[in-house]
Formats: sequence, structure tokens, C-alpha cells
Amino acid sequence: DDEDTSDNKANKTQQNPNQPIPEPDAATLSKIKLPTRLAISSDESKLNSMHCFLRSDLLELFVIQSPKNKQCSADGRVGLRCVHCAKARQSTRAGLEGEAPMAVFYPKSISELYRLVTSWQRVHLRKCHTLPKDIRQTYQRLKETDKTRGKTQYWITSAKALGLVDCTLKAGGIRFKQAPKGIMQYEPEQSNDVVGEANATTN
Repeated sequence: DDEDTSDNKANKTQQNPNQPIPEPDAATLSKIKLPTRLAISSDESKLNSMHCFLRSDLLELFVIQSPKNKQCSADGRVGLRCVHCAKARQSTRAGLEGEAPMAVFYPKSISELYRLVTSWQRVHLRKCHTLPKDIRQTYQRLKETDKTRGKTQYWITSAKALGLVDCTLKAGGIRFKQAPKGIMQYEPEQSNDVVGEANATTN
């Protein structure tokens, strides 16, 4: 008889495209002392007002962590998600019907953060029906009044300041350099090329 080893279980999880990716909520993430936002103290002097608002109020970081006794090759990978869609999803304990695209996305590397967030603005934010009216109005006002261009390099350096690193393991993606035992796997001395079994995905 074939024994269903941990490796086999991990492979099954990875190969099943319908397998939901576990998403701990912001409260869980805060308990393990990892940042839940892209925002850092120097944002206001480096970024336009609209990008500051995105980083502090509209997007949150989360870490993939499988339930106990289960393993997933993507454990420890960092994703980003719409704060308001996440709240709505947690209240229903299920995926939202008609959820706007890119409610959740997974960068392959920290150098992709700026590009993916600007894509998120176009693809998700315009169609997000969970975004409160006052929040949308604030976003629109900042977008229209502050035309300063984004600084791609700052998004990279600020991500590093948060402790985010490119993962060089097979699962790929970005991860926190300092994370609790069991949630983080990375090899910092290897190449920065990120090989992802779990490609950057959008919902």
C-alpha cells in the first residue's frame, strides 16, 4: 500500500487547482508580529498621497499558512489582498460571489510590487463593490489632486525595510525574512531568480 506521506500531501494540495489557499486574517498575522501593511514611516516623503493611501488603508499583507497537520509548498508565501474584500469574505466564511478581479494576488518578487499594485488599481479597485463610498471618494480625490509619479525603486527598498525577500525555493514568491519557525523557508545566499510553482495569481 502507498503511504500518504507529507510530501505526497503537499503535492496533492499543489496539483489541485480548486484547492482553496489558506488565508490567515489580519489579527492572526499581527499576533506573530509581522507587518500587515506595505506602509512605512518614510512613505509620505517618498510617495504621492494616493499611493500612501493604498499602502496604509486599502491593501493588506497576509501569509499563506496551512491548517495544522497539513502541508503546502506555498506555506510562508506573502500575498496582498483588498482590505474590504477580505473583511467581507471573512464575515461570510466563503468566497464572495461576483468579487472583483485581483481581490487577492501573489507577487513573484518584490520588484513586481509596484507594477502589480498599479494593475490592482485598474483591475480591482474600479469594480470593487465592497469599498465603502467614503473610502472611494477619498481615493478619487487623492488620485485627482496629486499627480506625482510613482517611484518604482522605493517600492523595492521599502519592501526590504519591512523584511520582505524574494524566495529562491521552488515554491517561489515573496516571504518575510524574519518569521516564526515553521512558516518561513528561504535560502538567502542563492540567486534572486524566483522560480514559482505557484505563479503570481489573481482571483
